[in-house]
Amino acid sequence: ATGAPPKDVAKDLGVSIATLYRWLPAADRA
Repeated sequence: ATGAPPKDVAKDLGVSIATLYRWLPAADRA
């Protein structure tokens, strides 16, 4: 993330968080 524009970092974090929230509930239900 070093040297990356804040927007890109925020986008990557948002995608990562969204992915976690998408997979965690699915794993709990499995």
